[in-house]
Amino acid sequence: MKKIAIFGLGLILLIISNNVLAALSPSIVYKTKKDYSNNVSVCYSYKDNKISCYPGPSDVVHQRPEYLGNDYWFQKMAGNVFLKVSIDEFVKIGNNGDWFQYISIDNILDSDPFLEVYSCKPGSSVQDIKKIVQSGKIKSKCEDITSSYKIVSKNENTKVSKFNLFWHKILKIFGK
Repeated sequence: MKKIAIFGLGLILLIISNNVLAALSPSIVYKTKKDYSNNVSVCYSYKDNKISCYPGPSDVVHQRPEYLGNDYWFQKMAGNVFLKVSIDEFVKIGNNGDWFQYISIDNILDSDPFLEVYSCKPGSSVQDIKKIVQSGKIKSKCEDITSSYKIVSKNENTKVSKFNLFWHKILKIFGK
C-alpha cells in the first residue's frame, strides 16, 4: 500500500512540476531568415564552442514549432541554432541508433537564424499568441528579446544568450 501511495504522490509531483514549468516558461515567438521549421534546433554554447543541449529522436517530433502566421513561429524547443538534419530525417536515423553523429557543430546549418524574437506572457496559450500575431500587435503585447537572443559576440566566442541561460536554469531547477 505504501508503494502505491508513494508512486501516486510522485506522479502528482511530476504533473505539478511540469505544469509549473509550463507556467513559468516564457512563450517564445520568433521569425527567422529562412524556414527552419523542419530542422532540428539545439542549444549551442558559444562560450564552450559545443552543443550543450539537444533533443533525442523520440522527443524531436513533438518539438516542431507551430506556425502562427505572418512568418512567425511558436518555439517548442529551447534552441538557438538549427542543424542541417531535418526533424523527419532525425527521427528515421534515430531508429537506427546513429543519431549522435548529427549532434555536432559541423552540422550547424545557421548559427544566427533569428530576425525577431519575442517573449510573451508565461503560460500563454498558442491560440492566444496566434491572435496577437495575426492582429499585428506582437510588438506591443510581447517583449522584444531579439538582441539578448542573438549571438552576443561571434568574434570573442565567449557569451551565451540570456534566453539560453534562463532555460538552463529552469531545466536545472526541475531536474530535466
